[in-house]
Amino acid sequence: MKKFLSLLLCIVMVFSLTACGGGGDDGGDAASADKIVKIGRNMANLQTLDVWQTTLTPTFQVSDAIFDRLYDKNPETMDLELNLLADWPEISEDRTLYTFKLKEGVKFHDGSDLTAEDVEFTFNYFYDRDTASTNTWVCGVIKGCEEMMAGEAETLEGFKVIDDYTFSIELMYPYGAFESVLATSMMPILPSDARIEAGDAWGLDVVIGSGPYKLVSFTPAETLELATNTEYHGNVPNVDGIKMMNMDTSTAIMEWEAGNIDFCDVSNSQVADVESKYPDNLKGQVMMGSVRLQLNQSMPPLDDVNVRKAIAMSIDKSPLIDGYLEGRANPLYGCIPEGIPGWVDDSEGAVEYDPAAAKQLLADSGYPDGVTFDAVVRESSDSFKFELQIIQDMLKEAGITMNIVQVDSASYTEMRNNNKMQCNEADWYADFVDADMYLYTLFHSDYSDGYSTANHDEWFDEQVELARTLGVEEKGVLYEQLDKYLANEVFAFVPLYQEKQYTLCSDRLEGVFLKKDCLYTFRDASITNAE
Repeated sequence: MKKFLSLLLCIVMVFSLTACGGGGDDGGDAASADKIVKIGRNMANLQTLDVWQTTLTPTFQVSDAIFDRLYDKNPETMDLELNLLADWPEISEDRTLYTFKLKEGVKFHDGSDLTAEDVEFTFNYFYDRDTASTNTWVCGVIKGCEEMMAGEAETLEGFKVIDDYTFSIELMYPYGAFESVLATSMMPILPSDARIEAGDAWGLDVVIGSGPYKLVSFTPAETLELATNTEYHGNVPNVDGIKMMNMDTSTAIMEWEAGNIDFCDVSNSQVADVESKYPDNLKGQVMMGSVRLQLNQSMPPLDDVNVRKAIAMSIDKSPLIDGYLEGRANPLYGCIPEGIPGWVDDSEGAVEYDPAAAKQLLADSGYPDGVTFDAVVRESSDSFKFELQIIQDMLKEAGITMNIVQVDSASYTEMRNNNKMQCNEADWYADFVDADMYLYTLFHSDYSDGYSTANHDEWFDEQVELARTLGVEEKGVLYEQLDKYLANEVFAFVPLYQEKQYTLCSDRLEGVFLKKDCLYTFRDASITNAE
């Protein structure tokens, strides 16, 4: 605690000398001449800038500023856009072969040219068993990727370099979400020589991309400094750089009010107060993501479908949405969020709240004394801890005991990835804008144990595999059916809500906001009134 207070005092002293103008009463007077975007936020989970090594959103939120991908998502609409590509690819009639043309003249931050060889290196490095990304799940459809991940091949069979700026990728089967996948934060294009040379320093001391910002310094969980890449091949941001500093939301709001930072997150409990004071500076965004109570179908007593149904019947969304979240969320009836084809837009067929009937169902199913199970939550997730306590109280009425187990982030990930998590409150955001991200990734038999959903259902697997190959309208209908099946027949999870998140932005800053995919955008950042 003493160490934290000392650090906080130092930060406040520094800020008092370099205030950059928040939106408080004195914000305009405090504006400095610099054009550095100053951000205050909880950085506890920002331990690396290497998207290969983490599944956590904080890394993705800042890595997109440093790296480029073949495609990008429009910050406002989430529509697919070209990033490193000169044009849209040529696609074979059977939709399995893509031929891409790179922009020419793109340079990495170390001055080296970005060519098709770097793209080839990136994809091989992504799948190689010795260097494989934690996130290979996001793109398991390229011909030869399974052999590479199994250590049976050294290069990716489906990737061919045609010339310095042209290459092709062959898929194992048609996959409608493929181009969207290439826009995810998990698939940046790396500089081959620099990545090999950096070794274990990559993601900490060394991070080299081709994006609009380049690394100045990074202290995990404490500070991050980026400088604007003035040689960027796209729009060069109208700022000198970004400085991110670790602080909780209460401290960040005070620093913002004092004019010491430009941008910060606002927790749900703070929204009403902030909105009453700074309505023009508070920005809300409905997330393209879903929150659910996940039930592991392989771990007793949750391996009994009637137990899972009883849990679903015992949970009322209203105390969460209208109470704790004060209406700042939309109820969900499946796993797919609004904005993605397949979203279940009504409650038809959904489980009705009836704890008395749930208690009777348990008794009829051989559990006259109720059931007990554990729900695991990260120690750092205050909101989920509180929400689980609300759910815990609801379940008691049906004779269901849910123990809340708090663990550190590393333990949480280890338990989830190894199918050791009985239950958790899970959020899942649209890294790529397709229902495949939700239903195939989380519930297909080949992947479900890795997310502690343990959904092993041959019929579901066949249907969700078929959906991958269909056009937008066809697969939207099928995905909606499959989502209802999981929620209302299998009771694989209890759908809860689609949340709205808030940020506070200073008057002098434009173009920085939280996108629907829960990632920040800095690419069009502009400071308009620096002197």
